[in-house]
Amino acid sequence: MLHHHDIETGQLAGAALTCRSRVAVGMTMMRRPEYAPVMDRHSELDLMAVAPAFRGRGVGSALVRAMEDRLRERGVRIWFGNATHDLETARLRESYTRHGLTVLPDSQPLPDLLGRSWVLPTAEQPAFHFYKQIMKG
Repeated sequence: MLHHHDIETGQLAGAALTCRSRVAVGMTMMRRPEYAPVMDRHSELDLMAVAPAFRGRGVGSALVRAMEDRLRERGVRIWFGNATHDLETARLRESYTRHGLTVLPDSQPLPDLLGRSWVLPTAEQPAFHFYKQIMKG
């Protein structure tokens, strides 16, 4: 989890959480071995939020760059996530694209990454998926 605080006020301006996917954790807990080799090579962006007063000031960009740097240091090779319909999807689509993530068309399923499926079959369809291959530093 990362936090970004405003330098002048000390206020929390934004935060983000990226972690192992529920699919991989669930499969591993069920003793299904197919996800074990990629457990530490993927990360799912679970949450990112920027306080309204700080939007448009580079907070989201700083969080994305910092998360990607940390993931690279930890050996993660695929980073992915989705945006739900209740979010500002046009703004998010543009932002993720600007940061080099592949943003899929609306309702297109996430492709297999690292040779695995990362979407639960019962999951509600998000507005869109996105992903990025993280290159070694």
